[in-house]
Amino acid sequence: MSRPLKRLKVRKKTFSCWECKRRKIRCEVTPPCSVCLSCQQRGLLCVSQEFVVDNESAGESESRGQMENNLDRVETLVDQLLRQRGQQEQKNKSPNRTMLRSVPQSISSFSVGRYLYSILPPPATTAVIIEHGKFTLMPTPTGRAVGAVQQEPPPPSAHPVQFARRLIRLAICLQQSNGQVDEAARYIEIASQHVMSKDDLMNSLDGLEALTLEATYHINNGNPRVAWLRFRRALAIAQLLGLGVTEMTDRAEGIWFLLLMADRYMSLRLGLPFAVEDNNFSDPRGDALSKLKYIHVVVSGRIIARNLRMQRQGEPEYDETLKIHYSLKQVARSLPSDWWSFSSLHGLAAADVLEKTSTLSAQLTHHYLIVVLHQPYIVKSLVSPTTNEHVSYSKLVVCSASREVLLRFLVIRSFHRGGSYFGFEEKACTAMCVLLLAHIDGYRLGQANSLEHQRPQDLALVNNVLSLLEEMHVPNFEVEILKKLVGIEEQVADGANYSWMKKSGAGLELTMPYFGTVCWVLMSPREQVIHQETSLPPSSDTAGLLDFLDMLEESPLFDQA
Repeated sequence: MSRPLKRLKVRKKTFSCWECKRRKIRCEVTPPCSVCLSCQQRGLLCVSQEFVVDNESAGESESRGQMENNLDRVETLVDQLLRQRGQQEQKNKSPNRTMLRSVPQSISSFSVGRYLYSILPPPATTAVIIEHGKFTLMPTPTGRAVGAVQQEPPPPSAHPVQFARRLIRLAICLQQSNGQVDEAARYIEIASQHVMSKDDLMNSLDGLEALTLEATYHINNGNPRVAWLRFRRALAIAQLLGLGVTEMTDRAEGIWFLLLMADRYMSLRLGLPFAVEDNNFSDPRGDALSKLKYIHVVVSGRIIARNLRMQRQGEPEYDETLKIHYSLKQVARSLPSDWWSFSSLHGLAAADVLEKTSTLSAQLTHHYLIVVLHQPYIVKSLVSPTTNEHVSYSKLVVCSASREVLLRFLVIRSFHRGGSYFGFEEKACTAMCVLLLAHIDGYRLGQANSLEHQRPQDLALVNNVLSLLEEMHVPNFEVEILKKLVGIEEQVADGANYSWMKKSGAGLELTMPYFGTVCWVLMSPREQVIHQETSLPPSSDTAGLLDFLDMLEESPLFDQA
């Protein structure tokens, strides 16, 4: 039995219970019930103030203690969150950012992550997309830092950049599957709208990887300028994170090297300056392939610097060209001779396909750099014919390098027959263009043309590449130009003459990065006679043509050697 409660003396008209007094609320009792409404709702013992309560029941005391502890914990968590948010805002305002080792998570990003999680395809569908897209067989420009697509998605609580990166990877797979272009574009649009366009969500190594994947998608989609912008943005974020300045992990160092490589390659392709001139970087793997890539990045920067000087000053830069070529020859000699051999990718295991494709890609890039290194002198010889030994040397070198590019392109794209593949099409088109130009220029030498005996094989190689591009339905404006250039080469071989001018609007136009547009126009029969009778004194009929040639000779870009 419970003890009887002790009675106290209270003021008259005092009817509230102890609980209502403690809560400072009105105590309402409806007779004949002696328990007030508040205690009824809360299931509490209703004790009038005229009685003394010695001890609370054990259950009530424990319940009240838990409630107080929970309130204290909630207040502490809210205080911590507010303090962390203030520290994060202070870091964002500071110019000296420390490099983030993991993905920062914010409270508002949870809803974005859950939305992106809801639109991801199920694991079974993901497996089909990966299989058809052959993502695991493609040596992506992001290398080991990206890895393969996991069939299981990240948990719903993961950072939004994890879902954006997954969507972009799936988009690249769909891009390689003919007929899935619209779905790939939808994934990219969702990732860009909700994650990739938010700088506060991208300031991490995972964010940098996502940006490089997005740039890869745009390269494959034939939008090099958009890809260049993505790489530049990633490079700027990387610098804010301290990459290239502070001590880096292997993962961070690999991403930094990738961004420098991508920026220089895309700038070289578009005729733009590159962003970071410092060459004090290295690839963390240290193998022969990595050393070759390191030299390629350095060389691409030197070619860009040389092109900019030629563009501004009009100097031929022969000495610098030979020095750059010598560095490429030295790194080629450092590799075993059998490393440069290649064969078909068909019939190989998945791991072997990935390794061989990586090797072929590095070989193709090596020869492509030789092509763009000597390309300006081939065009110079067409506009201002010369027998300069440097130009003759460039012509021989560029023809050999162009053939090597096209042969490896055929091997790679005969196996990887999806959409555009990491910009290899543009490299192949550049090689075909320079090879055809070298043959066109050779015909002015008549019987002394040393390239004529290789013409049948070279034309067959060019036609095979063009046929392959048409079979894959790769949208490329340069393909149509090259088909016209093949026709021009055939006409020149049959004796036709073309005039070359440094302005657009008159005939077939070729645009070269850093060096503008060159227009080629077929001469009329009368102009061809004048061209062949160069030994005759100038007459009034030839005055216009000679004035035109004088204009070309005065061009700051194509000075006489």
